Amino acid sequence: MGREFIDYLKSVFNNSQIFTNTAGIPEMSGVYVVYTKDRNGNTVILDVGESGNINERISNHDRESCWQTHMING
Repeated sequence: MGREFIDYLKSVFNNSQIFTNTAGIPEMSGVYVVYTKDRNGNTVILDVGESGNINERISNHDRESCWQTHMING
């Protein structure tokens, strides 16, 4: 993804909550961003989506194994 898009997402989600596991994700509609940091500390966006129930979507996402493969920090 381009730097401009990443900067846009950072500005939109600047005041959003960050969850490190699914336990705290609310069962409500919304937009989610799955990201990690690379070895240099740069943000790497792995997925962006929207759902009627973001907890359920993240908990049962078909690309979770891909996210785990690319996450450095777990």
